[in-house]
Amino acid sequence: MTSNKLTIFPVLLAGGSGTRLWPVSRDQAPKQLAEIGGERSFLQETIQRLHPALCLDNIRVVCGKMHCEESSEHLSAIGLTTEKIIIGEPVGRNTGPAILLAVLKILDQASIRDALFFILPADHVIGDVTRFHERIHKAIHLAQKGYLVTFGIQPDYPETGYGYIEARKPVHGGGLAIDRFVEKPDMKTARSYIEAGGFFWNSGMFAFMASAILNEFKRFEPELVEKMTAIVAKGDPIAKEAYQDLPSISFDIAIMEKTSKGVVLPSDFGWSDIGTWRSLYDYMPKDGDANVITGDVISYNTKNSLIIAKNRLVAANDISDTAIVETSDAVFVSRLETSKNVKDIVSILKQNKRKEYQVHLLETHVWGSIQYLEKTDQILVAKLLIKPNAVYEKTPHHPERWHICLLSGDAQIAHAGKQHVLLSGNSLSLNVQSEITIQNPGKKDLLVIITH
Repeated sequence: MTSNKLTIFPVLLAGGSGTRLWPVSRDQAPKQLAEIGGERSFLQETIQRLHPALCLDNIRVVCGKMHCEESSEHLSAIGLTTEKIIIGEPVGRNTGPAILLAVLKILDQASIRDALFFILPADHVIGDVTRFHERIHKAIHLAQKGYLVTFGIQPDYPETGYGYIEARKPVHGGGLAIDRFVEKPDMKTARSYIEAGGFFWNSGMFAFMASAILNEFKRFEPELVEKMTAIVAKGDPIAKEAYQDLPSISFDIAIMEKTSKGVVLPSDFGWSDIGTWRSLYDYMPKDGDANVITGDVISYNTKNSLIIAKNRLVAANDISDTAIVETSDAVFVSRLETSKNVKDIVSILKQNKRKEYQVHLLETHVWGSIQYLEKTDQILVAKLLIKPNAVYEKTPHHPERWHICLLSGDAQIAHAGKQHVLLSGNSLSLNVQSEITIQNPGKKDLLVIITH
């Protein structure tokens, strides 16, 4: 979007470890890519709610390298081309380096000296989009005055899961000068903040001019600027070793807690970071028994509960205040109030080297998807969906006997210098010792069962 010849870039931060909404989100399938309450992912919802306040053609998404392909798929599904939209980090270094990388890379790609940036987490929700757009326009005017703007959510109850910002002194355009940032408080402290007034939930959303934020980065984090400038100058792909050498520091700590230009824009538009199953329950519409239910669920004498069925029938009887979340390979059951402890469950899974903390049985890729029907150290059975004109590639770690059965479509299979044409309903067995490719030359999805 341009306003008075001002170029505006919305930048979505799409990192995260996928622990807070397990088992739907996972290490390699983080929350922003999950579809929990509807047909679109958090990433897609975040992008689409920006229209028409901001131009979607200028959207950029910063995410981990391992999530670039799937993020691109989510963007393509809502009509956005992926060229230059995705900015991939080889390793996560927190929000400070992520924001600096986005600013420097976008200015370099667009060949411009200055622009206005909106920084938005890709996995939050907003209930009142009209009021959100009103705040966006307010933030634009504040940022043009040289302020670093953060959207401060006006709290209506004492929440211990959010950080707070204290701000009281009015400045130009409805903003309030930031007094201090406060880490997540205990309940007694949170109540005192609500009673005192002048405290806001820290939304993690910002607006600023590139020139303003770069001046502050140079002032407070000169070494980070020097290293990141060198990284961006070398172009893509970003070297993992160089990026890993950067400090892991949040944007709040690096800049916002130190700058004198920070302002809070008081906001009340139904915001939540959906950081727990309880917060998702609070946000979503309820049925007559105050239940949030999605998927194939039968509930009997059940009240005040969150029940999500992703793959199978879930029957709930005579329960209340409970979270039940079902996926193809894991089920999470908890009291709603203590559902945030799922992070500790994920830590235990990780310590025990359980694959369920990391991946789903269904994985999506640019070429299609792979669903593991059986996966052990001894045997693998998987169903591949290969899109038209796409290619599945695999290089085994050791020689394997593959049996390939074509359910629908025709396939071209290449291995060890030989080409095989496989027609629908037929099968092929190969001793696979090097790279094998399965190509779909048709105009419809190709379905394949492989075992080895």
